[in-house]
Amino acid sequence: DQAISFYGQALTIERESGDRYGEAQTLNNLGNAHGQLGHLDEAIGYFSEARVIYQAIGDRYREGKAIHNLGNVYFGVQEPQAAIAFYGQALVIWRESGDRYGEAQTLNNLGNAHWQLLQSDDAIACFNYALAIFREFGDRHGEAQTLNNLGNVHGQLGHPDEAIGYFNEAISIYQENGDEHAKAESERNRSIVIQAI
Repeated sequence: DQAISFYGQALTIERESGDRYGEAQTLNNLGNAHGQLGHLDEAIGYFSEARVIYQAIGDRYREGKAIHNLGNVYFGVQEPQAAIAFYGQALVIWRESGDRYGEAQTLNNLGNAHWQLLQSDDAIACFNYALAIFREFGDRHGEAQTLNNLGNVHGQLGHPDEAIGYFNEAISIYQENGDEHAKAESERNRSIVIQAI
């Protein structure tokens, strides 16, 4: 892939020049590129290296992003327990630094990881907390994603009224934002719950 080749060249230059910050950024970019291609071992390696450098140079925000990215990789390979551990570490950093948006994103992902383990109470608690933060910031997209997640959990738990309510709220927001793909996904999820009644 051309991006990976470009990042590899940049990494060599940054290492030769001693640019630790640039090196960490490039490692993070390489992790993202490999993750998108499904090269998960490489992604984990690059995110882990970036994390160590960010930690060494005292950049807590970017250290948190690298940790969050590690959680995403583990979640993607169906290892929710490992994802939960990394999301938990990122959450500590977001809370220490007062990054409410990072906290909301991580809580939403943490809820999905708990749900993957069928830990419904933990999942719902994470989603509700994320929802409150997204609403606090007026992030309608994050709000709709979280509502959709809550709808999925309640639908699976056999709470059709709650599920349909969450899906309806998400659909309304997606329609308002013009996000037809996400709206269709929520409509499909709502239809599954309605058919199961």
